[in-house]
Amino acid sequence: MNLPRELVEAVRRHQVVPFVGAGVSMGVKRGLFPSWKQLLEGLAERLEQEALPETVVAEVRQRIAGGDFLTAAEMGFKEMGAFRFNRFLRERLRVRRPADAELLGGAGALEPAARGDAHDQLRRRPAVGPGGDGAHLQ
Repeated sequence: MNLPRELVEAVRRHQVVPFVGAGVSMGVKRGLFPSWKQLLEGLAERLEQEALPETVVAEVRQRIAGGDFLTAAEMGFKEMGAFRFNRFLRERLRVRRPADAELLGGAGALEPAARGDAHDQLRRRPAVGPGGDGAHLQ
């Protein structure tokens, strides 16, 4: 991977603050996390398993097919309730943490010299959710 020299130097000087989107997890390790579409297709299956009305399941599937993922997720949340919806998410998103060697296709693609101390510091920081304490997963 060819990185701009200016970026490599900025990382070495600890002058880079990475801003990444929700899709960054897709590049960590192939198949480790589901895509939005895969997650919501699993949600539709769960709605079916829990014997929710066929009309609801059909509308969720229609929203997924049309790319309206947010509405599909909102509908699933509304039908399942917070407890069951969050349990579904925990089941689908909590995975065994891969060894660093397994992550080379994602963030590990930076050359070691470019990563420097900042990479080591980031690896040691605990992961927290948007609430800062992981409470949203309860």
